[in-house]
Amino acid sequence: MAAISESQLKWLKSLECVRLSDSEEDAENLYLFSVAENESLSQYIWSEAAKEDREGRAAIYVVKDRDGQHLFIFSLKGGLVFDLPVPNRFRDICEAMLSDAPLTEDMERRIFQFQVLNSLSDHEVNARIAEWTSRKREFKSFEKFEHQHDENTPHHMVCNTFPAIELGLFCRNSDLEYPKRLFCHNERSRAYKDALFKDHTLGEVVFWIFAFPHIEAAAREIGVQHVYLFASDMSRNNDLVSYYAKWLKFLPSQDYGTAKSQFNEGCYFMHQSMADIRANRESFIANFNSGPLD
Repeated sequence: MAAISESQLKWLKSLECVRLSDSEEDAENLYLFSVAENESLSQYIWSEAAKEDREGRAAIYVVKDRDGQHLFIFSLKGGLVFDLPVPNRFRDICEAMLSDAPLTEDMERRIFQFQVLNSLSDHEVNARIAEWTSRKREFKSFEKFEHQHDENTPHHMVCNTFPAIELGLFCRNSDLEYPKRLFCHNERSRAYKDALFKDHTLGEVVFWIFAFPHIEAAAREIGVQHVYLFASDMSRNNDLVSYYAKWLKFLPSQDYGTAKSQFNEGCYFMHQSMADIRANRESFIANFNSGPLD
């Protein structure tokens, strides 16, 4: 494995990451941005992205090439992640344990699947279930006490909360069709192919080269322990979820959750910790090329 080369770095430095609210021209040119796989997202970018940035609801960035054409867009905004006393798929199991009710065949099947997937012994899986049941018992007492003392304030009790950043609007401009133009014999397409497409996707490079520095800068100023996103994946094989897991290292979680708006209805929550993001970014830079450079 080899680190990023000087020629690759030079090409990447020819790109520019611009905050939308800092550039009236880029805000006006958003109508040229298209997401072929998601027409409703295109409509949202055209009508709402610039307004969302101006009003402080999110910081929205566009990555553009040396000719000023938008390649990619993404947004960052403050969020919150919480951990669960019990993973959602085991809540009914713990409730049954608390009430001394017998476990159903479906409950037994889920416990067995969890044991096999995590390579746990009988003792280990029983200890895990017992731990979750104990946490559920303690949490129910805490939740009852809290509602008695603050019953007029709308809220939802969780175990712990963690400051986070939400990554959104993460998509490339389909109108440029860069992957299709890789085989054209012009300098721009060759540079794009040689610099990125041997080992990486454009989205991967945008996240680790352009989005990460903004996330890291925010983490130095305020508390940030997690970064998360919502994957709008309608494919049969969960292609987008797989993409985020492979290239950006975001993973679905049974242990953490967050608030979800109607805009993200049907989307998959995926996250990673800041510690993991820093380690993954370091690995990305150090192993940018799969083989030795010529």
